[in-house]
Formats: sequence, structure tokens, C-alpha cells
Amino acid sequence: MRRVIFSIVAFVFVVIGPQRLCAADAGRLDIPETTHCLDPDIPIALRTGEQASWSPCEKWVWSCIVQGKEANLFAKRCTNPRRDDDETNYRKDYLLAPFVNPDDYAGKNALSDSFLRTILTDPIYSGQIPPSGVRIFGAYFARSVNLENVTTTKNLVLDGSIFKRGLRMTNFETTKNVTLDNANVRGKLLLNRAAIGGSLFMGDGVYDFVDARDARIGASLEGSKSVFTDMFRFDRAHISGKVYLVKSRLTSLNAWDATIGGSMELRRADIRLRMDLTGTTVQGDVRLQELSFGRQAPGQSPGCEWDPEPEVNHILHEVYKRSKEKDSVLSGRVLDEMMRDRPTKAGKKDETLCDVPLTEAPTVNDTRTRRHELLLRDMTINGTLCVMDTSGMIAPGSAAGASPAKNNINDPASSLETISFDGTKANATVLRWRSSESPTLWHAVNFKTGHMLINLEAEPKRHFIDNMDVGFISVVKRAGRDNQVKSIEVDEDDDKYLCDVTPRGDNMDPADGREAQDRFISFFTGQANTSQSAQPFENVVNRLEATGVNTTHLKIALSKYRLRNQCYSSVFWKSYPKFLASLKDNEKGSGLMQRIRNARADLGGGNQMLSLDETRKLGLDGVCAVGIWAYKWSVNYGHEPLNLFYYFFGFIGLFWMLLKLDKVPNSDSVFPAQHLGFIYALDTFIPLVKFRINQEKAAYLPYRPWLRMYHNVHRIVGAAVCLAIFVFVINAARN
Repeated sequence: MRRVIFSIVAFVFVVIGPQRLCAADAGRLDIPETTHCLDPDIPIALRTGEQASWSPCEKWVWSCIVQGKEANLFAKRCTNPRRDDDETNYRKDYLLAPFVNPDDYAGKNALSDSFLRTILTDPIYSGQIPPSGVRIFGAYFARSVNLENVTTTKNLVLDGSIFKRGLRMTNFETTKNVTLDNANVRGKLLLNRAAIGGSLFMGDGVYDFVDARDARIGASLEGSKSVFTDMFRFDRAHISGKVYLVKSRLTSLNAWDATIGGSMELRRADIRLRMDLTGTTVQGDVRLQELSFGRQAPGQSPGCEWDPEPEVNHILHEVYKRSKEKDSVLSGRVLDEMMRDRPTKAGKKDETLCDVPLTEAPTVNDTRTRRHELLLRDMTINGTLCVMDTSGMIAPGSAAGASPAKNNINDPASSLETISFDGTKANATVLRWRSSESPTLWHAVNFKTGHMLINLEAEPKRHFIDNMDVGFISVVKRAGRDNQVKSIEVDEDDDKYLCDVTPRGDNMDPADGREAQDRFISFFTGQANTSQSAQPFENVVNRLEATGVNTTHLKIALSKYRLRNQCYSSVFWKSYPKFLASLKDNEKGSGLMQRIRNARADLGGGNQMLSLDETRKLGLDGVCAVGIWAYKWSVNYGHEPLNLFYYFFGFIGLFWMLLKLDKVPNSDSVFPAQHLGFIYALDTFIPLVKFRINQEKAAYLPYRPWLRMYHNVHRIVGAAVCLAIFVFVINAARN
């Protein structure tokens, strides 16, 4: 009997025990176990009320604060703030703890918002806080934290903390920093009208709805490598430093009429819905290198998501990767915690912007539009606007719980609707597109920039550009720039990665080269140009010409584009493209005659087609077309006058050859026909008598009747060509 019992115990220990240990280890991702709060290491003086109401954790945290140290609730140690050396940095092992089974810390790391308010506002306690401020790492707040209208002169650091019901800091005021790095904030984070003298740090964390409208931040707003599962708003905010959202996962970013004293960095950010910076003023650069736009996840909630698998250094990828290595079930729970079960309101899942199908148009009362778009309208950018390797493509999502599919990047199934620069002014602009089939419309009306560096090796499929003003333009070469980056070993984490393009020989395409000019022509006159406006092309040509570039090839293409609709006054020619499309229509049940009748109806119907006014316009269009054709082949739209001289000597030579066929019946003629040679052909081509070489002989006619008839044609053509040369010389003199 004893042997049986021993065998059962051994089986449980050997088989079941390790499995449980592995499961526990998988749930922790090698995160060390957290103990309950200890008694304070030093004596602390508390009033009777706080002595009775504060929990053991709050008393222990206060003992760390008064020593000028950071209260690390995960490690249960009072540590030196922000120490980076491995021996004393107890943060490192717990950076992922707020996102992996966060409720495990409810009984061991719990603090209350009343504790925070007391130590920040009560003079008895706030006077004991040293210059390092309130520094807490790993707190667990089960209820809503309310710091509204709190005024303090201390740093407030709540890094790595877990907020289950949100954080209210409306009208919060401090002369120092507010730090929420590595925090897991479920619910609303309200910073409306907050006045923060230093910086607001929100890096490497997960946040739901963040509202910082009308906030005043004396230094920078930093939220790099974080996840924002709902809207992030800082409309009308004044941020004296930079806005740093590099590699963050954003749902919707709104910053209407904000003022940013430094640069705005969104390098390699992933926006799953939209970004709207309408009216924002940025004193530095706006850097949008390699933006991506989430994934569609139809039939799921949320209806759009981020792909956590690509090797990009951000918190979502790091936690997902390490959890997947441990356990696929755990990885699913991590995604639920960081993305799928968010945002939350009062502890329950709230509606996300991605829950409603994205094909559904927003209603008038919908304050949070669900359209996929990137709006940089009416901005003032005193630095460089840099948009590099962005296509607008949205990749298809994967089934719930499954690994993301390896999607075809050129699948145009889902894309941003619009990327708009309307009304924006930038000191300089750097543009380069990623090759894709995305139908995203790039919109730029009343866009003004002093210096544009543009790469046209790939271009968007659709753009609407009109009334653009470019002061100087350079053509960037992709290969040269990429080699330059490799040669100086620029890290992708560098702020100006890809955007720091200095014109030099190995990264610029000569603007007078035929290949570069053909790209300009394709960009501004091709089917992608939905505005059909020639103004942007003309502006670019004028700027290139002002720098000494030979723009003859571009001017010819510009003139062709300008004159393309000059002879389309009649209904027939206006609708001719639609007529051809109707004839080519292969719709089932529509025969050829029916298609012709439909096309005839499209052209205005029979009565209008046969009206006197329409007939007159058709005739004028015909004359116009012949004139444009003659103009083209005479002077190449006014930009290659050499053709005039070719025609000048060509017609003279032709008449000279024909004169050799002229013969007289006898030799008594005073002026035999064979003496009417080259000089005669030249003189009769010149309409002005005083410029003729032999004015007397020019008055005679050839003998043969058909040559006399051609003589008249020769003189008419000569008058037209000489008049064209005269007009060209006058225009050249004026210019």
C-alpha cells in the first residue's frame, strides 16, 4: 500500500509538477515572482488618519519616496532612480509585467488615488518629498485614479503601473515632469488643460483613449514604441519641445490647431485608422518615414489591428514575441490584453473606432469618423515635411487567434482614402513613394514649399495637385541615398533617418537628364493626375528653368498638356472618350446597336447633335485641330524653333529641284528657265522684296504651267514660315 501511495506521489511530482511549473513560468515570461509589501526600512511619521487608512504598500512606498528613491513594487526594493547598470537596475526584469497577467498584482502592488492626492497636496507630506519627486514603479490601481485640479511642484513618476479604471488629470499642474512609461492604462487618460512644466513621458506602454486637448507642456511629449488602442487627441495643445511617437501603434491621432515648438517624429509608426493634424504649427520638422497603416480584420472585434510579428522594436512586438515563444495560448492572452479587449470603460470593453465596418460612411453625429485617411491640411511647418516610403496600403488581417498571414503588399483590397497636404506651408519637403498598387488619393491644393526634394522612381496611382508653389526642386535618386546611408552606417533609430537628404552627386538625379524629365512628365500629365491641372507642372518647369536646366523637353510636354482640350467645344468631342467607352462596353445583354444608342444619348441626343450651333462648333473644332497640328509640326509647340529653319531650307531646296525640270521651246528667250536656280527659289520664298538677292529675276515666272501653280504655293508657304520666324525672334527678344 505504501509503495502505491509513494508511486502516485512520485508521478504527481515528476509529471504534473513540472507541467504546472512550466505553465507558471510561461505565464510569467521569466518575470520574477512578486512578494507582498514589506514593512518600511526606516521610521516614517504618519498622522493618525494615514496610519490607519494607508495600506502596507502605501506605507512602504512612502518610505522610499522620502529617501529620494524609487519604490519598485515588483521587486519590493527602494532603488536609485533610473539607474542603468545591471547590478542595481531592478526595472529590467519587470518591464513586461504590466501586460502579462496584470491582475496577478492586484493584491501585492495595490495603491489608491487618495494616497497620491494626499502626498502631492497635503503640505505635511508634500514638504517631505525630495527633489527627485514621487517615483513609483509597478503600482496597481484597481479603481479610477483622480488627480483633477491637483497642483504640485514635484515630479510624478508612475512607470510600469497598471490602471484598471483610467487616470484623470484634468487641470493637473506641475512645474516638473509626468511619467507613465511602461504603463498599462485601461480606460480614459484625461489630460485636458493640464499644465506640465517639464515633459510628458508615455513610452513603451499601452493606453486607451488619451485626451490632452488644450494641454500645456513645457518640454516634450514622448510616446515612442507604445500602443494606443483608441483616439489620441491633443487639439490646441501647446508643446514647447518635440512630439516623439516613433514606432508607436496608433489608432487615431488628432491634433487640430496644436502648436509644437520642436519637431514631430512618427518614424515607422503604424496607424490603424487615421491621423489628422489640420491647422497644426510645427517649428521643426514633421518626419513621417515608413509609415504603415494597420491591417483589416473583417468579422473581428476590433475591426482593424496591428501586425505584431514584424521585427520592429516596440512593446507590442516584444511582449507578443516572448509570449509566443513560451506558449501560443499565452500569446493570445497577451494580444487580448494589449489590443483585442480594448479600449475599456469602467472596467468593461468599450466600443472601439474599429468595431463598426469601415465601409460604412460616418454619420453627421459621429464625432469620431471611421474613415482611413492621413490629413496634413493647413499646417505651418518651419522645418522639413518628410514623407518617405509610404503607400497608403492596408494589409488584409488574419483570422482571430491565428498568426498574421503573409499578405501580398500589392493587393489593393484596402487602402487609405486620402493623404492630404491641402493648404500646408513647409520650409522644405522630401517625398519618396513606395511602389504599390494602392488607390490612395494624394491630395495637395494650395501647397507651398520653399525647397522640394522628390524621388519619382515610384509614384502614387492617384494624385490631385493644383495651385502648388515650389521655390526650388531637386530630384533624389534612391540608390544613391541608400548607399549614402549604408556608407555612414546611419541607425534607423536616428531622428533624421532617410530624411536627412543633402544634395550631392551620388544621390541626385540630373534634372536635365531625359530619364528624370520623363518621370516628371509621367507624374504631372499621366492618368494619375486626376486634377487635370497644368499649373503644378508649369511651376516645376519654371523653377527648373530658373536654375539653368534645359527644359525644352518638359516645355513641349507642358504645351501638349495645356492644349489637349483646346479643340473640344462641341458636345461630340467633349463626350468622345465616353462614346468610345460605351462602344467597348461588354455588359451582358447589351448589343452593339444598343450600345451605339446609349452612346448617342450620352452625346446629348439626336436633336442636340444635329443643331445648328453644334454643327458650327464641330466646324470650329475641325479648324482648331488642323491649326494645332500645323502649329505642332511647325515649331513643336513653340519650344523647338529649329523646325522652322528645317522647313525654310527644305521648301527652298524642293523648289530648286523642281526648277530643273522646267524647259523652254526655243533658245530665243531672254531669261531661259534653266537660269532660275537656287537664288530664284530663295528669293521667291522671302515675302519682303528688300531682302531678296536678285530682286529683278524674282519677278519672273517658270515656263511650265504646273510650276507656275507651285510657285504660288511656294510663296504662300514662304510668307507663313517667315512670319513664324519673325514672331519667334520677337518673343525671344522679349524674354
